[in-house]
Amino acid sequence: MDKVKSRKTLHERHVLDRATVKGWLEEAGDLYLQRVSELSMFRRLTDSISLGLDADKACKFILEILLEEMDVSNTSIMLYDETRNELVLKSARGQEDRAADSCPSRKLGHGIRLKRGEGIAGKVFQEGRPILVNDVNSSSRFSKDPKQAVTIGSILSLPLIVRGKTVGVLNLSHTQKDAFGQDDVHGLTIVANQIAVQLDNAEIYKKLQAVNLDLEAKVRKRTSHLEKTNRELRRTRSHLVQSEKLKALGQMASGVAHDFNNTLAGIIGNTQLLLAEVTRQPVRERLKNGIEAWSMARAKAHEANR
Repeated sequence: MDKVKSRKTLHERHVLDRATVKGWLEEAGDLYLQRVSELSMFRRLTDSISLGLDADKACKFILEILLEEMDVSNTSIMLYDETRNELVLKSARGQEDRAADSCPSRKLGHGIRLKRGEGIAGKVFQEGRPILVNDVNSSSRFSKDPKQAVTIGSILSLPLIVRGKTVGVLNLSHTQKDAFGQDDVHGLTIVANQIAVQLDNAEIYKKLQAVNLDLEAKVRKRTSHLEKTNRELRRTRSHLVQSEKLKALGQMASGVAHDFNNTLAGIIGNTQLLLAEVTRQPVRERLKNGIEAWSMARAKAHEANR
């Protein structure tokens, strides 16, 4: 009888051990699949950094990855607006609409703005640590926006931190309660940090684009100014060349007039000597007329030479 009981106990232990091992294997398999999914997200997020996306496109791309890789119903990214000291809903997407938008639909909470400490996301931003709510209906921290039509059972909000500064919040929700666990919090904190880096790169990319556009505008303005200056220099040079030509021509004309004037002076002087020796009146008249004409020509030559 004791042998039978002993055999029965050993059999029960064997069955129990097999069930335990099976449970461990299933748990290890689930954990393995979860890690594979996380690694896939890390790889896709890392690859997206090299795409050089702006903030709007980066948010769309990130939410697309999260919905494809995770068992979540809705996702959203809120970024900090320094000018208004508020969190602003930058992009939101649910499994139902399948299209992230930089201007989210009303269903996902269009135009939501939160102050520091306001709601779960505002609290996460203020404290810089994740908040997990397994049952939103029993949580006083969760207040549903009347305009928001999505069903939420549980929610996980994580801060987006880069270089020690919180720049926004990543929100993940599920229609079921208890959809997230502590393992999700640890793994998704790493994902959130990766997302923060990508969004920071997008902001840097945006600033670089603005700097490039400003530089291009300055270069165009400077080029236009140089072209205008060159045109003015060409006109000035043309005027100088023309002035030098006129000056040279004037000098040549002055030399000719001077030589002409000297020649006329000799003619007039000889004619006057001849006039003193001639007695016939008609000849004298012609000589006087010649002297008068040559004197007038000499005066004009002298005027031109001044």
